[in-house]
Amino acid sequence: LALLDGVDTLFIGGGATVLHFARALRTLPKPMNILTPSFSAAIALSANPRMQIMSLPGLFDGSEGLVHGPDTLAAIRK
Repeated sequence: LALLDGVDTLFIGGGATVLHFARALRTLPKPMNILTPSFSAAIALSANPRMQIMSLPGLFDGSEGLVHGPDTLAAIRK
């Protein structure tokens, strides 16, 4: 987390490791903008009111707990 000094916007993916990272990230005292395709990461981060979370659009894959597809890629490109 120390590497995030000076970072105000972050894209994080999905998966078990990312969920653990999101739980650690939510302890930061500074405001951050987070983009993620992962519903579980977004929920974990929402415990910190200083985090602004953008959940990416796309087709939901229940087995992975995230969205994917052309809409997701288009949003990332923006």
